[in-house]
Amino acid sequence: METFDNVFQYPFAVVEREGFPLKGNWKRDFFKNDNPIVLELGCGKGEYTVGLARAHKDINYIGVDIKGSRMWVGLCQARNEGLDNVAFLRTHIELIDGFFAENEVDEIWVTFPDPQPSKARKRLTGPNFLERYRTFVKQDGVVNLKTDSDLMYEFTVETAGKHFIRFTTINPGGNFDEHLLLQCKINSAPQADAIESVITNDTDARIVGIYNMQGIKLDSMQPGINIVKMSNGKAKKIMVK
Repeated sequence: METFDNVFQYPFAVVEREGFPLKGNWKRDFFKNDNPIVLELGCGKGEYTVGLARAHKDINYIGVDIKGSRMWVGLCQARNEGLDNVAFLRTHIELIDGFFAENEVDEIWVTFPDPQPSKARKRLTGPNFLERYRTFVKQDGVVNLKTDSDLMYEFTVETAGKHFIRFTTINPGGNFDEHLLLQCKINSAPQADAIESVITNDTDARIVGIYNMQGIKLDSMQPGINIVKMSNGKAKKIMVK
């Protein structure tokens, strides 16, 4: 991987001692432009990162993963296609805030992460991770979760609400109806209007989860505003008097 000029591998001991030279300077020193920066966390082979970079030349993309052997695929694709708006960072995502400065990142994609059924603390939308993202994602920047795991989806809804991060459920449509897409909008500080929801009028979808305005899952609808998750991945905001 040393032969690629668009991949960065820094032992965190070095980053902690000396700092990461591109932190706060990704646009100026690497991308050489002022375009938005979007991260894909847990990028694996990097094919999705490269696909986004290919489709959106006016956006800078950075794929992040710890496994360099898988990242090789995306690195080769980017170099062969001459894509200058894509880079890769090899590190543990637990250390991600050591590589980006405040307000440096516009958006994050977390695509089909391991739901970690027995290790909630390792989920990439868990409390520790969301607070890390808050340190470098711009105010009102977006964290996109794409998952086919109900466990991961419901966990993220609850976690986002508890951390006063507004979220919107989206039905991707097309061939991705079985996939659940969740957008979490990062706030620089906790706000009272924690949740935004898409109001839909689906008649044949069933209810699969009920949450209050803080994102906490309920056994049944309670007086006030309830966020109702539907089986098609959409949501309804329902007032109960």
